[in-house]
Amino acid sequence: YLDRYISPFYEVVRWSHRSGQTKLAWFRTEAGELLEGTRHGFNVETEYHLSGWMNLMLSYGDTEGQGNSHLLLHASLPEFKGFRCALTYANLGFEGLADLADSTGTVFGVSARYQFGDHFYMKAQAGNEWWLNQEPGLKKEFETTFNYDIGVGALITL
Repeated sequence: YLDRYISPFYEVVRWSHRSGQTKLAWFRTEAGELLEGTRHGFNVETEYHLSGWMNLMLSYGDTEGQGNSHLLLHASLPEFKGFRCALTYANLGFEGLADLADSTGTVFGVSARYQFGDHFYMKAQAGNEWWLNQEPGLKKEFETTFNYDIGVGALITL
């Protein structure tokens, strides 16, 4: 068991961690000295529900060494007159406050939905996303891309 191997970002770092390596390969080739002896760190995860009105979630962790911090924030805001909104921010492997704004290592998103009438809604979302490169012959690694979409939908109860 490697305490720093499992985190909220496990599905990302198992494919692409540092220098384009998987996290396991990084541990085996570059982190040998980090695995010897005692290491210190902490991880905090919390979620808060405000009377079914709002949902806030935070996960933060930091361990010894360069770039070993992670931060995950999510807020689902209350519905107001048919309008809903959610915000998400995640950063993996940052070292200082300046790294929190680096768009290549950051995932963020905002989504909004407006219900009009009993059966129809409009939804929009935008943000940075990590996509796993699936092209044959290329190394599997996550790439950060900006994406957005807008659409309409119908709710039908059978």
